[in-house]
Amino acid sequence: MIKYIDPKSLSKKFRRRILRALKEMGVILSIKTYERKIINGKEVVEVSIKAEIPKEVTKVLKKHGIKLSNKEVKAFVSPVIIWDLIREVRDEEIPIGTSIDGNYVVSIPICRICTNDYLNACYLGLVMKDTLWIDTINLSRELEEIGFIEIEGIPLKLFSRGKIEDFARSLAKKTIGERYVTDILDFLLKKEELGADEELPLYSREITSIKDLFKWRTILIDELEKDFSKDNVFIDLVDVPKTVLWMTLLAGVLSDKKLIILSINYLDKEIIDILSMRKEFIVFCRDCLGKFDVKIIKKSDDEYLLQRYGWFEGKRVVMKERFIPLFRAIERVKK
Repeated sequence: MIKYIDPKSLSKKFRRRILRALKEMGVILSIKTYERKIINGKEVVEVSIKAEIPKEVTKVLKKHGIKLSNKEVKAFVSPVIIWDLIREVRDEEIPIGTSIDGNYVVSIPICRICTNDYLNACYLGLVMKDTLWIDTINLSRELEEIGFIEIEGIPLKLFSRGKIEDFARSLAKKTIGERYVTDILDFLLKKEELGADEELPLYSREITSIKDLFKWRTILIDELEKDFSKDNVFIDLVDVPKTVLWMTLLAGVLSDKKLIILSINYLDKEIIDILSMRKEFIVFCRDCLGKFDVKIIKKSDDEYLLQRYGWFEGKRVVMKERFIPLFRAIERVKK
């Protein structure tokens, strides 16, 4: 049967969760948008929502405060409400806590995530397994305590030819120029001494600067790191030059590790550009500035703020939700 849902009755997240669950069960929702305007300094959009639902389901919706009508109902609501209703929910979302009232579990997908709480990053990394953590802020002791294994460097021997070429190209672009890609690639594949050719005196200085980066051994050219293939590993990059950080992060992003986590004090454009070569990564940073899909902000030991970002009709929206972190929620249940 056809019913129209009053958009204003969807202000509560729990009600939108009910409708998303019904969509997965085959209920069809059709949303029409009309005009936009500013009310009290905030943008709102006029919409109507038509639903094709079984008769028995209408009782469930009404019971939970979702208002239904036989005629079209238009209302101005925040674009966030509509985006939350239509956004794609992945099957593999990971629970990170419960709603403040304890009525439902709060989950997120692994995507482009930033958090100011390293425990959240640790938890997500351990759940995903096959995680590479690149640490620049001296978290070695904490990471070892929770089960991460320290490695000396990232072994290029495990990379395919195509990935080594991508690495050489990106490294050249960020350092001495793309015209030196072939020379860097020869070094990586054949382990030749760069700049040793007497016919190339004009840029031997540039090539030598690349060789110096590998002296930090954060990237291993002709060696295998025995622990790299283990589930959760980390590499200590505290106090390395910025170019070495870029190079190592680039290798990590191009590796076969399922998840990359970076702990850093300050994010810059170069770091974001390298990370953005992946659709899934986590940044642990005190100030979560920049564009991410999800931000997890610690407000207190008992309360966190989840910010989900998305797009609705060409405009970026953010949905905020306070939640109790999983470990605190478990402690409350035990009590």
